[in-house]
Amino acid sequence: MSEKKYLILTVVFIFLSVIAGISYVFIKNSQQPLQLAENTETADGAQALENCNDDTLYDWDSMDKALEKPDSVCKLDISKHDVTEVVADVFQFPNLEVLIAENNLIESIPDQLETLTKLKSVDLSNNKLQEFPPVLLRMPNLQYLDLGGNQIAAIPAGISSLTNLYKLDMKENLITEVPAEIGSLTSLETLELSYNNINLVSADIGNLTALWELFLGDNSLSALPSELGNLSNLKVFYLSNNQFTSVPEVIKAMSGLVELHLEGNPLNQDDVSALKNSLPGAQVTF
Repeated sequence: MSEKKYLILTVVFIFLSVIAGISYVFIKNSQQPLQLAENTETADGAQALENCNDDTLYDWDSMDKALEKPDSVCKLDISKHDVTEVVADVFQFPNLEVLIAENNLIESIPDQLETLTKLKSVDLSNNKLQEFPPVLLRMPNLQYLDLGGNQIAAIPAGISSLTNLYKLDMKENLITEVPAEIGSLTSLETLELSYNNINLVSADIGNLTALWELFLGDNSLSALPSELGNLSNLKVFYLSNNQFTSVPEVIKAMSGLVELHLEGNPLNQDDVSALKNSLPGAQVTF
């Protein structure tokens, strides 16, 4: 073989080797994104479940789909269907964190609800409940609870077990007092008790030092405990449409207030003017 032919064959061999190497790298790299995509999907799925965002929301129309993959269901909305009970399908979702069942005809909640140990948010507003569902008192992981618009006559002593609650909404019920046990809810940031028949607020409400919003409007209050002065983080306070004939002394010292609503109370103008001077940083309506 001549030297020239040998040189040509050597160049061709080197060229083919380079091409083969590039092809191998390309094939390996083309496979890798598929594997990464699968891993990313798994990670994102776990994160979505942890965050419980709207992508995990199921409702009546998608119930069959939800039952096909019950472990992935994080949020369920069964509102506005005139059901008289929490349907059995709800208990098939072990990772359920949010249950919305407002505007139905539900009269009671079964004990089976406590099997949903990851449940953090429950909305049972505007139903036919005549008592605070006992099963909810055995669910200490609850953070948000809405029982507004029912016929509940009392806040039970067992409420003290729900120490992780940051919002409790029981407006538009038949409650007559805020009991001492409410003071155990030290994580509470919003307490909504408007449109009840409340005429007494326990001094223990002063323990709610994380409270930002307190709604006691449209009740039958004529006095407040001095311990309310301990609520140093309170920004919004509704006392409209009660029976106050004078401004409670404790309110005059609540310098952190941003909004104070006193409209609908038989207060005289001098009291209101003095209050505004005491709380220059607050918007006072009367």
